Amino acid sequence: MKPRPRTTRLTLVLVVLLWPDPARAEPDPCDSSATVSPCFDADALWLPTGATHFSTIPSPRPLAPSASTLLFGAGLALQPVLLVAPSQDPEGREIHVVETTTTLTMGVGFGLGHGLGVSAELPFVPHQSGTGAEGVTAQQAPPLGSAAVRDPRLGVRWTALGSDPKDALALALRLELSPPLGDEELFAGAAGFTVVPALTFELEAGRLVFGSDLGLRLRPSVDFGTVRKGSEAVLGAGGAFELFTSPHLLVGIEVWLRPGLSGGPISAPPDALDLPAEWLASTVFALTPESPFSLAAAGGSSLPLSSGPSADGASESFSGVTAPRFRALLALRFTPVGTR
Repeated sequence: MKPRPRTTRLTLVLVVLLWPDPARAEPDPCDSSATVSPCFDADALWLPTGATHFSTIPSPRPLAPSASTLLFGAGLALQPVLLVAPSQDPEGREIHVVETTTTLTMGVGFGLGHGLGVSAELPFVPHQSGTGAEGVTAQQAPPLGSAAVRDPRLGVRWTALGSDPKDALALALRLELSPPLGDEELFAGAAGFTVVPALTFELEAGRLVFGSDLGLRLRPSVDFGTVRKGSEAVLGAGGAFELFTSPHLLVGIEVWLRPGLSGGPISAPPDALDLPAEWLASTVFALTPESPFSLAAAGGSSLPLSSGPSADGASESFSGVTAPRFRALLALRFTPVGTR
């Protein structure tokens, strides 16, 4: 006996409703309508591959043709992503969306000759903690995933000035591409491709070295409370002083600013300001200036350039804060003698 049409339709409805979660439509956390999106990288400070006088500022000096270089880096950021919720307290109530995050970075670079070089970095998260984006609106939400993969980076660089190691001034143009292969739902990746044109500058004057890196990170935008995370300028500058020649030891200061280029969310108060900024005290050690191995270490914190909730506590918006309160970095670099 054939089932009646009404029975058939009822069976289909029950199958759809009772089907496991993957078949149900889930909201896209990277959608432009999301007010608290996790689709950006909680660790926005990138470690460069290749020998450099600094911890985070890349060197514009080229690798010799057919030469290679390696990077093994580790980083720790405390409270890099916070939300300040409206509260009776004038300071607001802090929600530790990402309480701690760690990053291990493996990188490799090759010299192509004529001042050209290519590089690739693969960063991943061995451990992190926090409430996650769901913890903002749900009391019983699961905590932030403890491990993740960040977006990889591929780059090409051309040294316009300073190919000779004896040149005091060096200048390089760089273009990087970061495909969205990271875990964006865990604050480990962008909502789409990131394209990075950049200019790197370095000046050596005796024992003093000055460096800067000026670039743009062009990517889709998402909202995080009063903050819009998307395209931004990335401005880095540093100075280092050579304390000893052998063993080779430099100490310095590095500063980074990341002003946004996407404006702010519609819900943000008029006085909201998002300007993530950090400073780092850094040191670079090698047995000799020609040693293939160098070890860089740095530590620092955010600079108070981003405004939180209004002083009278009247703001009804979730204020986003996306610069770490403390950061520590360690980078081991290998560049064979005679290749730089």
